[in-house]
Parts: sequence; C-alpha cells; structure tokens
Amino acid sequence: MDETAIDGAIGRSIAAFQTLEDQFRRIISFCTDGRGRGAAHTSMAGETFADTIQRAEKIVHPFINRWGGQNAPSIRAQFQDAIDSSRLLDQRRNRIVHSALAPAALDSVVAGLSEVSSALDVVHRQLMHWYRPGE
Repeated sequence: MDETAIDGAIGRSIAAFQTLEDQFRRIISFCTDGRGRGAAHTSMAGETFADTIQRAEKIVHPFINRWGGQNAPSIRAQFQDAIDSSRLLDQRRNRIVHSALAPAALDSVVAGLSEVSSALDVVHRQLMHWYRPGE
C-alpha cells in the first residue's frame, strides 16, 4: 500500500471531521447565544466528535421546537438525519482506521461528510432565519 496515499487519505478525513465538528459547534453556539451577547456556556474544548454530536442533539432540538413554528418538523428531521449520518460516518471511520487502511474507504467517508456538511449549512441558515427574539 502506498504510504503517501494513506497519509493523504488520513489527512483529508481529519480535516473533514474537524470542519464538520466546527459546524456543529457553531450551531450549538448560535442556539445558546443567538444574540451574540457572549452568554456563558460550557466549553467544548477537548470533546470528542461523538460528544459534540450528542451536545448538538441535546441543544438544537429544543431550539428548533421553540423557534421553528410550522416548519419545525421538517428542519428537525433534516438535522436528525445529519446527526445520524455523522454518527455512522464516525463509526465507519473508526473501523477503517483500526483495520487495514484503505485510502479509497477513507475518501468515501470524506465524501459522506461533505454531504452532511451541506445539510448542516441549510439547517444553520434556517435556524438563523427563524430566530427573532423580541418579536
């Protein structure tokens, strides 16, 4: 197996997971401090990807329920799909890394993460659109 290909695939997967984790964290921050007032929140430093997903699920669903109105069920379903896909991709990555590394397998995980990332962008924009404190 080509060592350069393996290193490249590992690097791409790490970058993709970090990007997705950052998206989840931005959504969490928005849902806990949507007005940008710097409200105190629990630090997410040191959390695993799985911990961040769990935190997002716990925080974002109530936000959607509160602010989503009639569109809440569809955006909640989109968000839950992103959560479920992220968990599956995380498990798949772990299985690949702990077995014989195959760059193509890691690259397919990266492709899946890209799809989840696009879905999270849609959810985040919708959350920002709904949020109207003071109305």
